[in-house]
Amino acid sequence: MSINIHLLRSCMTYNSLTEEDVRKAIGMDKATFSTRMKDGDFTISQIHKMMRYIPLALEDVCSIFFSDDWGEYK
Repeated sequence: MSINIHLLRSCMTYNSLTEEDVRKAIGMDKATFSTRMKDGDFTISQIHKMMRYIPLALEDVCSIFFSDDWGEYK
């Protein structure tokens, strides 16, 4: 699954958060977080934690993590 990494980073920047802040909040080490950012293979639990921590609106979550399919359902 690919993610919209640019939108995720934009949301993090808007909320003055770094990748390090987010990865620590979801309990992930640096190497794993870097891999997940590249391959988009976050679990639902990790996505939910990011949603609460960053914070992300439901539409943002869908646009970031389900960007391949989200346009069909808008």
